[in-house]
Amino acid sequence: MKNLILLVLFCCFISKSNAQLDGFADNPKWRVVEQLLGTPQISITQTVECTSQTNICNKTYSVLSVAKDTFYVRNQGKKTFLRKNKDCASKEFLLYDFDLKVGDSTWVVSAKKSDSMQVKLLSTNFINVGLDTYEAYNLECSFKNSKQKRLMVWIDNIGCLNHPLYFYQVLPPLVDGSSFQLMCYQSKNNSYDNPNYPNCKPLPYGYKPFPLFQDKPQGRL
Repeated sequence: MKNLILLVLFCCFISKSNAQLDGFADNPKWRVVEQLLGTPQISITQTVECTSQTNICNKTYSVLSVAKDTFYVRNQGKKTFLRKNKDCASKEFLLYDFDLKVGDSTWVVSAKKSDSMQVKLLSTNFINVGLDTYEAYNLECSFKNSKQKRLMVWIDNIGCLNHPLYFYQVLPPLVDGSSFQLMCYQSKNNSYDNPNYPNCKPLPYGYKPFPLFQDKPQGRL
């Protein structure tokens, strides 16, 4: 019994030690729906995927493409950093930090020009996605000079449940007339399927291309 308990604790430790955003070698793809407010409401789906690797400042980055934009991300331990361009002198932002402990706070990249969004880790819990179990990080988000706070969820090895590049969405949601929600995710070793979008099923690894959806999501997020 003692050995079993030690094994469970060891597995939990391994899960937490590996928590991060998947890199290019895992061939990750996210499918995100953007809900535009108005009459009628319009839903637009986006694909975010790692397309290649590149070297910036003697460090290897995964190239993330979404719509007409390109970003560069790299993992360092349980942290993920992001660049908005290949200029070596430009700012490198913190995108994810799975090294946070409950009660810890840090500043991360936002829709604004600087690290102006603060996240505080309120709690963690484990969620079941199919046959797999992932650790979820429940965060409280706030901007400088603002009293408004909103919640955001990160999942290890998957990313943010709204958008892997969550700074696309300013907080609070919908103030700019749109919001985002992750529909599904697929990589070599991990997958996520949002039950609200049954038309977005992870495909077997190696299937190319990642298909367009025939049915547009309907209704308010």
